[in-house]
Amino acid sequence: MQGQTELSVITKAKDLCSYIMTVTQRSPKHFGDVDEFETLLSDWLDETISYYDSKENYYHGFLSGLIVGFKGYDVKSNRESSDGRPDLLILERKRHKLAVVLEIKVAERFRDLDAKCDEALQQIEENRYEAELKYDCFQKILKYGVAFCDKACRVKLEEE
Repeated sequence: MQGQTELSVITKAKDLCSYIMTVTQRSPKHFGDVDEFETLLSDWLDETISYYDSKENYYHGFLSGLIVGFKGYDVKSNRESSDGRPDLLILERKRHKLAVVLEIKVAERFRDLDAKCDEALQQIEENRYEAELKYDCFQKILKYGVAFCDKACRVKLEEE
């Protein structure tokens, strides 16, 4: 991590985790803005990964590692749900107020990031990943399409 101290890397990871946790606590009217999430994630990618780490399974593990320690939430990876397997589910344990579906795509070119986010969100809809979450009485379901291209990313959000 060229020139990065361990403390600065840990601080950036905490910033990203703090953002995601803050988003999960906000009221519905605040959920449309994902710019901060995208910026934090892009900064973290830029400072930690190699250009050779550009496969979907790498990004999947990268995100899983960042969110697995969220207190009060379970993280499920590639678990069957309705008609497919979402990349990641983040589920509030006790109150069932919030569930997050994350679908990850990789773009070959930067200009394709938006289209890949749309493709991820379409996959969530077509495979009805939220159906089981509704059945389990989650009150709010957030659906994120996250697209990566090398050290850049784009994030789009739909709320159920």
